[in-house]
Amino acid sequence: DNVSLEVVNVLDGDELLVKTNKSKEFIVHLLGIKAFSQKSREQEISKFGKRAISELKTTIGQQVHLRFNTFKRDSQGRVWAYLEENGTDVGKKLIKAGFAVVCERYPFERLEDYLADERIALRENRGLWANAKARQRSFALKNIWEAMSSDL
Repeated sequence: DNVSLEVVNVLDGDELLVKTNKSKEFIVHLLGIKAFSQKSREQEISKFGKRAISELKTTIGQQVHLRFNTFKRDSQGRVWAYLEENGTDVGKKLIKAGFAVVCERYPFERLEDYLADERIALRENRGLWANAKARQRSFALKNIWEAMSSDL
């Protein structure tokens, strides 16, 4: 399905609050990505969260298009979906620029494509991949996700 919604607010580099045409609001988490939090106590990490938010804000307009297989909410009430702007996959764009990492916790249909762009960002030291602490944190997250997915 493909749904067009109004953006209320960008909450984080991988989450935004949207509103339906019936004024119902809900949080969308970009499927397949993880951006660092701008609220991290570690300045080196939080700056990448702020950069991801800034990039997300400049990429999207007031209306966004969500693409998902099934409209479902997670345990926190968020909807996980791909976000598209003018035919561009916004999550993939954030990965490619090094503003987010590929979240491999759960399989998703664009995983291999996202990983290919992440390898390029890593090889070219884009965004967070140019920072030793952010790089280390990203690999630690990936190790945790791998351990968690092997328990499924």
